[in-house]
Amino acid sequence: GEVDQTPGEGDKTLGEVDQTPGEGDKTLGEVDQTPREGGQTSREGDQTPGEEDQKPGEEDQKPGEGDQKPGEGDQTPGEGGSVKNAPESDQFSQGAVALPKSDNKSSRHQQEEDEIQEKLKGGPYVYELFSVMVHSGSALGGHYYAYIKSLKDFQWYCFNDHNVTFATEDDIEKAFGGIHQSRGYYSSIYSSSANAYMLMYRKVSPRNESFMEVEYFPQHLRQLIEEEHIIEKRAVEIEKKQKEMCKLKLFYRDIGAESLTEGRIQIHKDDTLQQAVVEAHRIAGYGKKIPVEQCRLVRYDDYYELVERSWEGKEELTVSNVFGGVKTYYTFELLLETREEGEEFPRYQESEIVIKFRTVDADISEPHRAISNTSHIRLMPTLTIREMKDKIAQRIGMDDPIHLLVLWEKYHSDLIYLDTDDMTLKETGFHKRTRLFVQKQPYTSDHAGIQDSQFWRHIDEYLHMIKVLVFLDEDFPSMARNPVDGGIEKLVDGEPSFTIHLDKRKTLEELKRQMGEKLQFEPINFKLYRIYGNYQEFEMTRLQDSLQSNPDEIKVVVRKGRALQTDEWRVKVFQLDMLQTEYSKELLDIIVGKGMTVLEIKKEILKLLQDKEEFKDFPLDRFRLRKKQWRNPGFIYLNEMKVSKDFQLFVNFELFVELLRETEKLESVSHIQMYVRRWRPSEYKVDQVGEVILTNTSMDELKYRVGWTPCTHTYIMGRIL
Repeated sequence: GEVDQTPGEGDKTLGEVDQTPGEGDKTLGEVDQTPREGGQTSREGDQTPGEEDQKPGEEDQKPGEGDQKPGEGDQTPGEGGSVKNAPESDQFSQGAVALPKSDNKSSRHQQEEDEIQEKLKGGPYVYELFSVMVHSGSALGGHYYAYIKSLKDFQWYCFNDHNVTFATEDDIEKAFGGIHQSRGYYSSIYSSSANAYMLMYRKVSPRNESFMEVEYFPQHLRQLIEEEHIIEKRAVEIEKKQKEMCKLKLFYRDIGAESLTEGRIQIHKDDTLQQAVVEAHRIAGYGKKIPVEQCRLVRYDDYYELVERSWEGKEELTVSNVFGGVKTYYTFELLLETREEGEEFPRYQESEIVIKFRTVDADISEPHRAISNTSHIRLMPTLTIREMKDKIAQRIGMDDPIHLLVLWEKYHSDLIYLDTDDMTLKETGFHKRTRLFVQKQPYTSDHAGIQDSQFWRHIDEYLHMIKVLVFLDEDFPSMARNPVDGGIEKLVDGEPSFTIHLDKRKTLEELKRQMGEKLQFEPINFKLYRIYGNYQEFEMTRLQDSLQSNPDEIKVVVRKGRALQTDEWRVKVFQLDMLQTEYSKELLDIIVGKGMTVLEIKKEILKLLQDKEEFKDFPLDRFRLRKKQWRNPGFIYLNEMKVSKDFQLFVNFELFVELLRETEKLESVSHIQMYVRRWRPSEYKVDQVGEVILTNTSMDELKYRVGWTPCTHTYIMGRIL
């Protein structure tokens, strides 16, 4: 693509500017700069050299000729052989065939062939542009794609990731650069959104008339291509098969477990329901303990925790037929149901209402013990309330269902007394899952006073109950870990624990009171931390807050130590020593109250650290207290500052203490403390960390404090943490 600068030589690249007056070898689209006989140029209009170019809006008369753009000056021969003010297309494609604007492929190809043959007369070294690599974006990021010319149909194509499309001359001109066009997402104010960064040429010769076919590749490349084809074919088959898979949630009960385990099952749409049962049996890991013949899959609703229907007689149908085809999302889940040997599976109908009920023993004082586990029956919505009561009474072994007392939890914690015996379940408003409470003892009183009964109170408290699983820290006193009255009920995860059931509407203070009675410990002498799912722990300190914001079951750990009161915070204290590689180490926790001064906090910390040699009898005027911001030292507190007045504390607040070598010099919040190190170039080392206190923010004071003189020292200042 280089410009041939030697007049008379014939080795010119395809598309280069002819610089020798009188030669007739002109590239397709270049400006004819040599006057012909009669003083006419090769351009339409018989203009002589020096005449103005075509007016704006005039069109080229011959496809492919490189007329100047409107507004550009005419060019005369003899100006160093270069084209001045060349259009961007000429600047970009010098040395290559410019893309003609004609859409006629045969005409364009013929023009290119004619030009090639003309160029080859001057020598064999003619090169044609056939690929443009483009970067769209800026130096900060972007996207790569390429324009490539087909050597079969001579059409340009755009290769953009997996998309291959036709490309026009206008498309390729967008890669010429500049800021005249609209910018893309990745572009900046100083760049175009599309710029060519590499041009690829081919030498025009019979050998390069087409791209090399695979059959001419070396053996190792052909083998590699064959392996890639096999991998691609396998990937396509896998992808096709994946699109034909029915993917659902699967629930099953582990052997000996009470709760369900959640898993995933994938079944091909053409597999039968029985084959799906075999796969679910494998996922559950039942093996020979539960034969596959004693298992079946049923339609399950995880949200309501109920079986919606069974599929009797459809075991040999495809899962696509049973599940309603292959779907991205299914509105139901699957449950792997098991039976005992000799037992028959029950039949579940989708139209049935599942009624879950618990019996309540009003003679037991503790609600969580008085209310039984859940039982359920499936009834048709056309049955009456009386018929429902008969079936429930029969299930719990009650001889006289007339006096059966039933409460319906229509909404959360909203109880309704069912006394409309002649209404059907559908008329009453029973929905997909209905929750009932049934009194075990016959009820003979007027139902008007039912809200004052023990039965009602038990249910109301149960619906607002929280279950607290308590773990005792290892350093908790052994007396509390093994109380005489048998307060430790069981082991959980290998740690001693016990459970407390409490109304959520009660406060944290009441929870600690009950725990104190169980532990034989005063509530003020132990701390309570809630354990979250990620094993993080946070201290529970708001004694007057209710427990309603907690879920129905929580885990807490009990640790010895004074509990926080109102307007108190537990603060972690770390030692800061800039002369050490590990400059931060944890010392202790202290309790800081509202209104305490910094001086009082310092005294309390030193009092608690008297057993450590370096802190024993350490002077207060060299003892610094400052905020810890993640790992970095922050604001320095002055002795007279007060908590909640001059600065605020919050949960998980942390402080640094610093042992100074001399009396504290920072006396105002407007002063600035800086750590510095002296660099000694002659010795190629730095001194230990020191500090300076600045009374203002000027660089002159900083230079003065660090002892800088223009003739002897140079300092490199930077962050050292």
